[in-house]
Amino acid sequence: MNLAYARWIETEFEKAPLEIIDGDRGKNYPKQSDFSNSGYCLFLNTGNVTSSGFNFSECNFISRERDAALRKGRLQKGDVLLTTRGTVGNTAWVDDTIPYSVMRINSGMVIIRPNTEKLLPEFLYFFLRSPKFGEQVNSLTSGTAQPQLPIRDLKGIKIPLPPLEEQRRIAAILDKADDVRRKRKQAIALTEELLRSAFLEMFGDPVTNPKGWEVRKLSDLIVGKPNNGVFRKNDEYSGNIPVVWVKELFSGHIIDCTNSRTLDPTDKEIKNFGLKKGDILFCRSSLKLEGIGYNNVFDGDDYSALFECHTIRVSPDQCRVNSIFLNYLLRQPGPRKHLITRANTVTMSTIGQDEVMQILVPLPPKPIQDNFEKLLRYVMSVQQKLMINDEQNLFNSLLQKAFRGEL
Repeated sequence: MNLAYARWIETEFEKAPLEIIDGDRGKNYPKQSDFSNSGYCLFLNTGNVTSSGFNFSECNFISRERDAALRKGRLQKGDVLLTTRGTVGNTAWVDDTIPYSVMRINSGMVIIRPNTEKLLPEFLYFFLRSPKFGEQVNSLTSGTAQPQLPIRDLKGIKIPLPPLEEQRRIAAILDKADDVRRKRKQAIALTEELLRSAFLEMFGDPVTNPKGWEVRKLSDLIVGKPNNGVFRKNDEYSGNIPVVWVKELFSGHIIDCTNSRTLDPTDKEIKNFGLKKGDILFCRSSLKLEGIGYNNVFDGDDYSALFECHTIRVSPDQCRVNSIFLNYLLRQPGPRKHLITRANTVTMSTIGQDEVMQILVPLPPKPIQDNFEKLLRYVMSVQQKLMINDEQNLFNSLLQKAFRGEL
């Protein structure tokens, strides 16, 4: 433990040197028609505040007049934001790098304004990203259908308050580590963009098919029949064989089931729901429409994993089509739009096997497909060397140590 830790004070937010400011929720709160793509005041939405700072890729603005009609919720330099509804616990802070001079929060977040003579904004920001803060939030929001963190509950959360020189030193260490993590994440994004550019150069847009490849329905390119996965009660998922859950479909370019729940399956379940190398799974039901139909390919040994009931499995005819290529193609905007526009959204978004089978697929010669697989696997090896996951784990470990007084 850092010897200076003995001088740390821990106190509740309500007694800490900070102010918690809510947004304006009155009659002048902006309507959808008040927003535009540019304007006087950036009106933040929850997508602008992530688990690791601001994201300004999609912004809503309001006019000077609409801004003047609002009473609360305008940001100033040094403010720290926290999302308090839906996705609870995302945070960002207003430093010198922020490109907008006038910003307001929406009703799903609060401003935490520190007294900078006693609490540095950057220290507060990193505390809000730390496991120490997250654990307290989880204890307050677990079990609720729509997670919320009311100000009355936020006031009871405890924050450590070391002397300013300790805050400054800790924040500087975490900022350098966060910068490394951020740059490696940017490098990952660059490899993804290069891969997509290479795909378009090799095959063109699957919708317009500018290279004139043969076009077939997905149903013509599979062996056997598509099927939905195994269903068990939640308390029955334990055993030796992993079950690929919907969330694993979003894990990268191939399915990663290293952290999946497991089963001791029956022989019948292994026969019916055992995955084979090259099988492609689709998300068939999702609370979010944009998740519907999302797909990924299984790259493990035959029958080394099962798949669950909210997914649809298809087995490509690998003599005619490369599964890695096909999986990437099916993630493109055209095939995704085909499934999303055909989803049933009465209670939750769902699609059936028939909708999946009707996807139109341009089919270049098999050797060209195989070349794309080589390129994709090379990109994956580069991404692995960048160790973005390890870097994130290292950063989380530093956050943990920092607020235990161990840095």
